[in-house]
Amino acid sequence: MSLQEEGDDYTKDGTVDLRGNPVRRSQRGRWKACSFVIVYEMFERMAYYGISSNLVIFMTTKLHQGTVQSSNNVTNWVGTIFLTPILGAYVADAHLGRYLTFVISSAICFLGMLVLTLSVSIPGMKPPECSTTSAEDCEQASVLQLALFFGALYILAFGTGGTKPNISTIGADQFDEWDPKEKMQKISFFNWWMFGIFFGTLFANTILIYVQDNVGWGWGYGLPTLGLAISISVFLLDYYYLFFALLNFVNFALFLGVVKFYVYRAEATHSVNVKEEESKVVGIKEDE
Repeated sequence: MSLQEEGDDYTKDGTVDLRGNPVRRSQRGRWKACSFVIVYEMFERMAYYGISSNLVIFMTTKLHQGTVQSSNNVTNWVGTIFLTPILGAYVADAHLGRYLTFVISSAICFLGMLVLTLSVSIPGMKPPECSTTSAEDCEQASVLQLALFFGALYILAFGTGGTKPNISTIGADQFDEWDPKEKMQKISFFNWWMFGIFFGTLFANTILIYVQDNVGWGWGYGLPTLGLAISISVFLLDYYYLFFALLNFVNFALFLGVVKFYVYRAEATHSVNVKEEESKVVGIKEDE
């Protein structure tokens, strides 16, 4: 490549990489980087709507809270999620920069989703099942159970505050505004960006809700958690490490399967023990 061609290969808008070096179009940015951004946003929307759309149902049926209290808790959490990006934008602009803020915040999001998935999957992390229709007549969640569940929700909200104001601008920065072709590609990026948002929302409000209601809450929360893990891994490590990200996906799926197996086994054992106790009581009454 001649010096003239090499000079033309550098971006004209002053973009630099993480080390402060000028960026060459042929080696950095554009769709190769933006595809990671779009996939991450899709899974992030999937996680948010997969939780928020059915959260009142979980609180009333599993945590045995009243409808008013559950609705109030959901409203507070949703409001927090929409307020924290103000803090995330300030931290990114004034202190850490967009990339580092996004990386740290996405790790916090994943931690929140992981803890939330475990809290809805492990029997000891929620009150025992209750067959009565009134939540007030059921055993209420303990302070520890509520602290774990709501702590996970607000960890997720805190992490979202750092990702939401930065992820779209990271994607837009992958295109050189001074290049006519890349300027048009930037417009196309935002089209795909919105497609990723709506696809994640649609998937959450259909497939994930069905999984939560008919398969289990652990799987309903575990799927977007796995998606976040993969998207973060690919965003940080590039295509060459996609295999290892998929391997982690499989390992985590197996882990969830084992957890669900032992949960089912524990519930089945408990049911058998209850039936045996009932049989003994009935036998004693008949003898009398």
